Amino acid sequence: MRLATVAAPLAEDQLGLVARRQLTERSVPEPTIDAAVRRRHLLRAARGVYRLPGAPDTPESRLLARVLAAGPGAVLSHGSAAWLWELLPAPEHHHVSVPRGRRPRSTGMIVHESSDLHLAIPGSVRGLPVTGVGRTILDCAADPTIDVELLIDAARRVHKISRTLLPATVVAHARSGRGGIHRLADLLALDEVPHSDFERLVCRWLTDLGITGWCLHHRIVIPVRGPLEIDIAWPDLRVAFELEGADHRDRSTVHDDDTERQNWLQIANWHVVRTTYKRWVRHTSAVLAELEATLALAASRTSATSPLLQARKRTPESAPLAPPT
Repeated sequence: MRLATVAAPLAEDQLGLVARRQLTERSVPEPTIDAAVRRRHLLRAARGVYRLPGAPDTPESRLLARVLAAGPGAVLSHGSAAWLWELLPAPEHHHVSVPRGRRPRSTGMIVHESSDLHLAIPGSVRGLPVTGVGRTILDCAADPTIDVELLIDAARRVHKISRTLLPATVVAHARSGRGGIHRLADLLALDEVPHSDFERLVCRWLTDLGITGWCLHHRIVIPVRGPLEIDIAWPDLRVAFELEGADHRDRSTVHDDDTERQNWLQIANWHVVRTTYKRWVRHTSAVLAELEATLALAASRTSATSPLLQARKRTPESAPLAPPT
């Protein structure tokens, strides 16, 4: 197998770079690589990383070379990812995260070993692999010198992140005991972190279905009645999804309060779907059908497309609809 036929496709997606391990994984013999280096058919860019002749030598390619040198799965993270996402100035020293158990040789960067790197939802900025915006903010929250509130505000302005992204990041990482989790959760605790396991599971369910446009604990003010908080809402469609926990059946006062809330929501021209935990678990498809019909009705009155219909267009028909466990 000719070296060029293997190296060229790899380099095309990596700013003109290839890693030695990538070549050997594709059955290119070590002596062939060594000969190409001697003949300058491959130019050294970092330990075990080469640039193809003619590929531009840029700050981005030099940084990517160091990431590739850190091994498979390595991504820029923490302050470096925040810089690439345009949330912070460039850091003095770049950061890279690698899967737990890997100790790459000196890369000239601060190396973080992570046991949950699979949750990072990596992205690509200027051809560089980075942790997703949510994970980046979580990682930065572990640094007490970073103003996380300004970071969140920048993410909302620059990237228009959904109201559910950061709460979902907290939920996904909540059991890993990682640094920054409590600081970020505290900042979101007022209105965006699920208040119960039922809310957390429903948020995961909606996310798995690909349904967008909703937010947790949406506050509205109804004339005469005053302020009211909706469990899960689609504000643009005026659809409310109200959740009754497992203890509601034994608390008549709570049931009365929920009835009063629903009446006022309907008076304020909101469409209301209500479900109990028991019914959601046992009759998931029925709850989904009711939510689907309500979103479709609300969308038809605003000339919009139902978020659930959009999700169905993106999701195979065989996608599971059962609640996550």
